[in-house]
Amino acid sequence: MSTMGSVASETPTKPSILMFHSTMDEVIPYASALKTAQTWCSDGAKITFITELGGGGHLGTQISYGNMTIDWLDNSLRGTSAAISSCSFETQSTKALPVRM
Repeated sequence: MSTMGSVASETPTKPSILMFHSTMDEVIPYASALKTAQTWCSDGAKITFITELGGGGHLGTQISYGNMTIDWLDNSLRGTSAAISSCSFETQSTKALPVRM
């Protein structure tokens, strides 16, 4: 049973959160991650949740979304990211995104 995110007073409300998760994740069940995001959103968090439908499992998804994550973190730390007023749930299907070196 998933318990992460079940205590409302522990909901991370600042800063905003970027979450991405593959439906094929073999390490962390997708349903648990989605439930956590939905619970946090209902408790005031600002989350961009991306569902990955492509072929990547746990590690493949991390690699595919690495550049996006670095850009998001960099913009957040610089204070240049767009303000998020509510949660959003998106679906993407990528085989593998190019990795920037």
